[in-house]
Amino acid sequence: MISLQEKKKIKTTKLLEVSVCVPTFRRPESLRRLLKSFLELLDIDFLKMEFVIVDNDSSQSAKPVFEEFKHQFPNFNYFTQSEQNIALTRNMLVEESCGEWIAFIDDDEVADKQWLASYLELKNRLDGDGFFGPVYSVFESEPPAWLERDFFFKRKSFLTGAQIPEQDARTGNAFLKRKLFLKNKFDPDFGLTGGEDSDLFARMIEKEKANFFWCNEAIVREYVPKERLDWRWLIKRSFRTGITFTIVSNRKTDNSVSAVLGLIKSTAGTIFFLLHAIVSIFRQRKYLVKSAMRLSLQIGHILGFFNYSYNEYKVKPANHSFSK
Repeated sequence: MISLQEKKKIKTTKLLEVSVCVPTFRRPESLRRLLKSFLELLDIDFLKMEFVIVDNDSSQSAKPVFEEFKHQFPNFNYFTQSEQNIALTRNMLVEESCGEWIAFIDDDEVADKQWLASYLELKNRLDGDGFFGPVYSVFESEPPAWLERDFFFKRKSFLTGAQIPEQDARTGNAFLKRKLFLKNKFDPDFGLTGGEDSDLFARMIEKEKANFFWCNEAIVREYVPKERLDWRWLIKRSFRTGITFTIVSNRKTDNSVSAVLGLIKSTAGTIFFLLHAIVSIFRQRKYLVKSAMRLSLQIGHILGFFNYSYNEYKVKPANHSFSK
């Protein structure tokens, strides 16, 4: 591990091209799986990059995993951010890293072998401030028969080089210029609710005129645990998404007329999807769950107009984790 003095020198001379940044919270086995995938990355120069972990667990549950891998990477650093807050944890990753580019990936994911090489190749031929790639879901256990992966977990994808809007930019698979963070930080107000990435990227686009592009070859895979293969979790996630989406959207404008119109639209959507859910009772279960998710999303939108806070990531002292 490089010393603090060497790190300061690197920051001054810009010796490193990429900082791979990983926030983690009580997922040592998942983190170990992610670090193993880093060892298999192809077509990159490990001497020109660093790997940074910030552990959001005050008991440092990730430190044994760091100790296990610290000699396998030329530049590998571990820090602790003890206040439970994903936004503060991501901010520390940026502050303690020193690459000209920052690559974000989560502790419940693994990187494909060409993950970083694909980003590096695209940024060399396309003038962008940030790049994002696909996240494919991998179930850790057998799901219920009604839960089809593509029906519930498939995310939007684009052609490589396509410019993407803020709502499709997420830190689960991101490659960003450091300079974007000189005036912009993750907002701690979203530290327990989620949505800190959507809020930040919206501000980067609005204030910095940042251009974000898609890299379809930079693939990561997210491991979905058994507890998320449940209709209750899916509905709660939709509820939280509705809240944070509306709060982020309303922050971008002081137009009260626009806010009122949005509230009316969400109210109408609630009525529509309530009726849709009732009709779906007589269809396959997956359609009922999907309708309930859309209903929950609209209810979340409504509560978001009133700045309702739903702390999805606030956990008890033991055996709980946050991510996305």
